[in-house]
Amino acid sequence: MATEARSARLNYALMFRFAELRQAEALVAMADLTYERFLQRMDIRTRRFGPPQVIGTDRRGRPLTAVAGEIPIGDADNPGLGKFLDLGRQLEISDATHVLGRSSIPA
Repeated sequence: MATEARSARLNYALMFRFAELRQAEALVAMADLTYERFLQRMDIRTRRFGPPQVIGTDRRGRPLTAVAGEIPIGDADNPGLGKFLDLGRQLEISDATHVLGRSSIPA
């Protein structure tokens, strides 16, 4: 496996495992349709919040289309997610969420 692909797999494994450890129900994001297809190729089920929307243009002036949605974490019917969680359970996670102290940043 190429170094970039391995790094991406480890990144996803750690992200999903961290969410699981924090008892998150889902990871929410707005992403372009290419990213949604990438997750589907990895057999990770996503749930859309609505239809895709054109949100601007890319560097070449082409329409940039995105979709808002989530990746359910506790869903047993998500085979790709399960594979990444299994990998994540083999890795050590150091919680650095309070690296700047207990201050919060308003959304």
